[in-house]
Amino acid sequence: MTTTTIAKFAHLQIPLEDVLKATDNFHFHKIIRHGGLGLTYRGVLLHSGNWIEIAAERLDSKHGQGDDEFWTEHPNIVSIVGFCDEEDEKIIVTRYAANESLQELLDFNPGLLTWSQRLKICVGVARALSYLYYDKSRDYSVIHGNIKSSTILLDENLKPKLSGFKVPIKQSANRVEQVIHSKPVGTTGYMDPEIEKNKGVTHKSDIFSFGVVLFEILCGMLAFNSHDGNRLLARWAIDHYENGKLHDIIHPYIRNQMSQLSLVVYSKTAYSCLKQMQTERPPHIIDIVDELERALTLQLRHENRVNNLEHLEFLRIPMRYIILATNNFSMRYKTADRRDYTLYKAELDYFDKENLLSVEGKNKRERQKKTVFITRYLYGGEERLVTKIEMLTSVRHPNIVTPLGFCVECSEVILVTDINLSNRYLARYLENHMSMHILTWEKRLKICIDVAHTLNYLHSEVEHQMMMIMYPEINSRNIVLDENWVAKIIDLEHSIALAQDQEDNHYFNRIGKPSYKDPEYTKTHKLNKESHIYSFGVVLFEILCGRLAYDPIYLEESDKGLAHVTRQSFCNGTIEDMVDPTINKEIRENNFVINKGPNKDSLHTFIKIAYQCLSEAQDQRPTMKVVVKELQKALFFQNMESIPTKFASLQIPLEDVVKATNDFHHDNIIRHSGFCTTYKGRLLLSGRLMKIVAQRFDCMQEEGELKFMTVISVLSKLKHKNLVSIIGICYEKDEKIIITTYEANGSLSQYLSDPNLTWTQRLKICLGVARALSYLRYDEGRDYAIIHCNINSDIILLDKNWEAKLSGFEISIKQLAYHDHQVCLCEHIGTVGCTDPAIENTGSVTHKSDIYSFGVVLFEILCGRKAFIENEANRFLAPLAKYHYENGTLQDIIHPNLWNNQISSLSLDKYSKVAYSCLEEERAHRPEAKNIVGELMKALQSHLRPENLAYNQFAHLEIQLEEIVSATNNFAPENLIAEGGFGKAYKGQLRRSGQLIDIYARRLDDEYGQGDNQFWTEISMLSSLQHENIITLFGFSDEDDEKIIIYEHAIHGSLDQHLSDPNLTWFQRLKICLGVARGLSYIHYDVIHCDIDSSKIVLDKDWEPKIFGFEHSTKYPQSWRHRLLFSHNFYNPNMTPKYDVYCFGVLLFEILYGKKPMKTEDGVKVELDDIINPKLRKQMDRQSLGDFKKIVYNCLSEYPVQRPTMDDIVKKLEDVWELQCQHENIEHSPSTDEGTSSNLLKVDEMDEDSTK
Repeated sequence: MTTTTIAKFAHLQIPLEDVLKATDNFHFHKIIRHGGLGLTYRGVLLHSGNWIEIAAERLDSKHGQGDDEFWTEHPNIVSIVGFCDEEDEKIIVTRYAANESLQELLDFNPGLLTWSQRLKICVGVARALSYLYYDKSRDYSVIHGNIKSSTILLDENLKPKLSGFKVPIKQSANRVEQVIHSKPVGTTGYMDPEIEKNKGVTHKSDIFSFGVVLFEILCGMLAFNSHDGNRLLARWAIDHYENGKLHDIIHPYIRNQMSQLSLVVYSKTAYSCLKQMQTERPPHIIDIVDELERALTLQLRHENRVNNLEHLEFLRIPMRYIILATNNFSMRYKTADRRDYTLYKAELDYFDKENLLSVEGKNKRERQKKTVFITRYLYGGEERLVTKIEMLTSVRHPNIVTPLGFCVECSEVILVTDINLSNRYLARYLENHMSMHILTWEKRLKICIDVAHTLNYLHSEVEHQMMMIMYPEINSRNIVLDENWVAKIIDLEHSIALAQDQEDNHYFNRIGKPSYKDPEYTKTHKLNKESHIYSFGVVLFEILCGRLAYDPIYLEESDKGLAHVTRQSFCNGTIEDMVDPTINKEIRENNFVINKGPNKDSLHTFIKIAYQCLSEAQDQRPTMKVVVKELQKALFFQNMESIPTKFASLQIPLEDVVKATNDFHHDNIIRHSGFCTTYKGRLLLSGRLMKIVAQRFDCMQEEGELKFMTVISVLSKLKHKNLVSIIGICYEKDEKIIITTYEANGSLSQYLSDPNLTWTQRLKICLGVARALSYLRYDEGRDYAIIHCNINSDIILLDKNWEAKLSGFEISIKQLAYHDHQVCLCEHIGTVGCTDPAIENTGSVTHKSDIYSFGVVLFEILCGRKAFIENEANRFLAPLAKYHYENGTLQDIIHPNLWNNQISSLSLDKYSKVAYSCLEEERAHRPEAKNIVGELMKALQSHLRPENLAYNQFAHLEIQLEEIVSATNNFAPENLIAEGGFGKAYKGQLRRSGQLIDIYARRLDDEYGQGDNQFWTEISMLSSLQHENIITLFGFSDEDDEKIIIYEHAIHGSLDQHLSDPNLTWFQRLKICLGVARGLSYIHYDVIHCDIDSSKIVLDKDWEPKIFGFEHSTKYPQSWRHRLLFSHNFYNPNMTPKYDVYCFGVLLFEILYGKKPMKTEDGVKVELDDIINPKLRKQMDRQSLGDFKKIVYNCLSEYPVQRPTMDDIVKKLEDVWELQCQHENIEHSPSTDEGTSSNLLKVDEMDEDSTK
C-alpha cells in the first residue's frame, strides 16, 4: 500500500499486536475461510472501547499488494474495521458475519435458506453492485472483479455483505461503458469468458459472475465441480434453461416453496446475465435490481396467499398423485385449453377432504378412485387459485360442487374439483325428450328442492348472513346430477360476494343465457336476489315441461322463450297442457290410490310457486325461503300416496284402535295440541295386551297431515333405547293415527321440582337424552340426520326404570348427511323458553338449535323449574341461568334439595359448564351432542365415585391451573417453545416458596391421543425416577379439561433443534450421548422408555441431557430382566430394553450425521463416513470415531439379542470419551464433568499452551 494511501486511512490502522491477540496468534482453530488471496481468521478485538467479533483476512504476499480496499459503507457491503500493514503482514479486518459465506451455507447447510430468503440475499447483493457502479457522492465507479458466493458474507439475520475487494478497478463515472484493460482475474466458474477475448473487464464482467451466483442460489450447486468432470454450472444452467428443463436442477428443498411467476422472473434475469455477448446482458445493474425485487415481491405475495390457505391444509394433495392420475399431464386426459389454465379429467386416488385420509399406507384395493377435474393454472395462477378456492370453501354447501383439493408445489398451481357426473347435466335430459322418463316427478321435485336450498343459502346464509353470493349463471346447464340424483350447482367461479346492504347498488355485466334473464335486469343491469328467483322460475318450468327454455318450440312463439309462453298459458288456464306428457301419464296411472289426489295437489302447488317466481314486478316474487317451503309441500303431497304400501307392515285396523282407546274417550286423553290429540289405551297385539299411546292427527288441517307424515318417516326408521318406539299406524277413513309405546312415568316436566328425583337419576336422564340427540345427529349406515326442532321437558318421557325416551317429532326435519352443515328453513319455533334465539333472527335451524334447547332442559333439571313460568318476574330460565353462571352465583337458583344434600362440587362444575356452553349465542360455539355425552358422563362419574387412585397418589404434586396460566402469561404465543403430537410446550416462571423458578409446561392435547393413561404414566414414572439425566418433575394440573405436566426448564430446548447446528461441537455431542446412555442404563433396571428420540431429550444450561416423555413407558418385574435382555424368543420387541437400545442407536446416528435420518433409495447402502459433517470430522479423533461407529452399528442390529445392553454402551462411550479427551489434550473424567463451557475453556488453554 502506498505511503499516500496509508496516510489517507491512518485512522483505520490497527497494530499487528492487536490482531495477533484477537486471533490467538493466527491459530489454526481460528481459520474460517481459505480464499484465493489468503486465509481468514475469526477473532475478538477491542475496538473503540468495545469487544467486537472480527474477520481478519491475511493477504498472501505472493499475490502482491493489489489495489486499495474499497473502504465505503453500504448496508450490503462488509463493514471495514481497519487494516494492518507492518512486518510484511497485510491484513484487512472486517466485522465478522455470523453465518460465514453464502458458499459455505449452500455447500454444508442448504436447507437453512428458504426461497424468499435466497431472493432477499440476491436483492441485497444486486443493490451493493448498483452502489459500486454508481453513487452520486462519488465521481468514480468500481468494478468488483471478484463476485462469487464465497465473497458474499451473511450476518446473523442472513443479510448479505459483499466482500472480497482484492482486485477492484476504479473507473471514471463518465467512462463506465469502456473496457478496462487488465489481465484475466477471477475464479474458475465465475469468470466472464469475454475477458479473455476483450483483454479487459467492464461492469458486465461482474454481471456475468453475479449471474453464476444467481444460479448457485437457485440450484444449490457450486459454480465449479471438479468431482463431476470439471462441470461449470453456468454452461449447465444455460443448457437446462434453453431446453425448458430448469426444474430438473432446482434444489429440491426450495422447489415446492416457489411462486411460479417468481421463478420465471428470477430465472429469466439470471439467464440474461450469462449471455455470451456482453451487449446482450442487462444494460444497467438497476434493471437487475428491479427484476429481482419483482421476483421477491411475487414470492412474498405468493407466500401470503399460500398462508391464507393454511386453514385448508386438509385439502392439499401431493403433486405426485396428480402426475400419476394424468400420466404427467398427458394429452389423453386434457379436456380443454383456456388462456390461463388447462383442464384435465382423470381418476384420482381419493382423499377424504374432511379428515385427509391419505392414500399412503393403503394398498390399491383399499384406495378409492374418484373422477375429478384438474385445473392446471398457467403463470400467475396462484392468485386465481386462491380467489376461486376461497369462494368455493366460503360457500360450503352440499349442493355446490366444492374442491376436492389443491396443489401448490413444484411451481405448479392446481385445483382439483370434486365433480360427479354419473347422471350428467340436467340440460342433457331436457334436450333429449326420449330420456325424460328417467326423471320421475318425485326426482324432479327433489332436484328443484336441492337447487332452491342452494340459492337460499347463497342469498342469506353464507357466513351468518353477513354476506351473500351473486351467482349469474342459473340455468339447467349449470346443474349436474350425481349418482344419487342429488343436484349440484357448478361454475361458481364468476360469482361475487357482497355484503347484504350492497345488493341493490352492484352492477353486473356478466349474465347467463337470454332465455333465463330477468326483464328487470335488462333495464337496470343490477343483479339481485329477485333476478336469481326469476331465472330459477325458468328452470322450474323447464323441469315441469321437459324442455329447455330456448327450445325452438317456445322461440317460435316468443323470442323470450319458455318464460313468456308459460306466463301466457298460466293466465289463459292452459298451463297443464304444457306439462311433460311423462308426468301426466304418471298422474293418471296412480290417481286411484286414494280419494284425494295428492299428485294433483303436488302439481298445482309446484305450478303456482313457479309462476310467482316469474312475476314481472320484482317485489311480487317470493323469497327463496318461501320457494323452498312450497316445493317441500309439493313433495309431501307426492309422498302421501305411498303410505298404504310403504308402511303396510305397520298398519293397525281402525277398529282395534277405537277399542283400545274406548272410542277415543275423553278420560283417556293425555294431552291436546292444535294439530293432534293424544290418548292412552290398551291394545291387543299379537295375543298380548299392551299399554299404548295413540296420536290422532286432525286431517281437516293441512298441518295435521304434514305432521303425521313427518312422525311416521322419522320413527319408522329410527331405533334407539332413548327414543320412543313406534308400534304401528292407522290410515283409513280419513283417520291418521300413530301408535307408540306407553312410558310408565310420564314426562320429565312432572318431576323437575320433585325432591325424590335424585341427582344421580337426573344425570342419567340427561345422559339418555344426550345419547338420543347424538344418535339423531349421526348413526353409521344412515345417510341422513334428524333435527328435532322442539326439545323440551314435556316431550322427554320416562319409562318404568326412569330411562329417558325422546318423543315429539311432529316438526322435526330430515337432513341428508352431506347437508349436515346446512341450515334448514323452519317456520315453527318450538316451545316458549326453549327455542334457539337464532331461529327468530334467521328463520332457520341447524342441529345446534337442538343443542340450545337441550341446554335449557339441563338447567330445568338443575334448578327444578320450567323454562318459562308465566307470572314470575324471571319468567325465562335461560337468561337467568346464564346470568348466575357468569357471576358465580349459580347456587342461588339450584334446586335446594340438590344444593344442600346431594350434588358434589366437581360434578356440578362439569355439568353446569356443559349446560352453559349449550346456550352460547353463536351456534358454532355450542358443543356437539357426542361431546355433551362425554361431559355428562364425567359429571356422573365424578358424582358416583371418589377421586381416582392416581390422583390421590400424586395429590402432593398438584399445581392449580390458575398458577400455571399466570406463569405462562395465559399460554402466550411468545412463550411457546415446542409443538408436536403431544400438544404444546411453554416456558414460564412459577412462584414456589416465595421464589420464581423457570418451568417447562407441557400442555397435553386429547385431540392427539393423549389420554388419562399416558398422562398418569408420565407423572408416575418421573415421580419415582431420580437421576441427573432424567428431567425433574415439579408437578401437574388436571383441571378444566386441561392436562399439564410441569418440569424443570431446560434452557437450551430439545436436542432435535441442535442436530444441524455447526456450533455444537463433537466434544459436546459425545457428552450428550454419554448422558443419555447413563439415563437409559439407570431406568433399564425395571423400566422401558419405549419412545426415545432427539425430541425427548432436553438440554440444560450446561448442555447436560435430560430424558423425558415417559407417557408410553412400561415397568417390568425384576424376574423378567434376564429374559428381556437375552431371550431370542420374547414375543413383543417393543416390550424389551433392546427396543430402547435400537432407538438410542438412531439417536447416535442423528448426532453423528447432524440431522434426522432420511429414507434412502432401495438397495442404496449408506456409509457413515460419507455423511458425517466435514466440520465435525475435523474435530474427531480417528480411533474415537471408529469405536463410536461400532456402537451405532451394534445398536442398530436387526436382531435384538445382538444389540448390547445400555450398561455395555455406557462403558464403550466412556472409552470413546477418553480417546477424544486425549486427542484434545484434556484431562477429564467423564464421571466428574462440570459443564461444557468450562471444558471448552480448558481446550482453548491447552491449545494456547501448545502453540507457545
